[in-house]
Amino acid sequence: MPITISNQTGDGVGTPLVQSSIEIPDSGTSVLVSGQVQSPGSLAIPLTGSPVAIPAVPGAGATFYILQANTSNGAVTVKQSSSAVPSVDAGSVLLMSQSLVAGQADPALDQSTTPDS
Repeated sequence: MPITISNQTGDGVGTPLVQSSIEIPDSGTSVLVSGQVQSPGSLAIPLTGSPVAIPAVPGAGATFYILQANTSNGAVTVKQSSSAVPSVDAGSVLLMSQSLVAGQADPALDQSTTPDS
């Protein structure tokens, strides 16, 4: 079952307004993003670029990534790193962050990874 993350932050007057809904699928490497962003003193604009390609679980090591939205044009982009959570670009706001580690199993799929085992 996909997971949907919905959030709202800011007011569009003193801080950027962000309203987003992010649907993370059970499998695959793309997420659906919808919503809007509004810079202080500007009109709200829709988030664009969906679906967004996200990194796959690495074969070794870790991958850290963020979804960010540009406050002037609504473009949703991904930044990733193998060493730490990337910082948000100037003029953008954070929508979500995620870390993917090689060998991590989904407890719903692999019962041996749950503390109840």
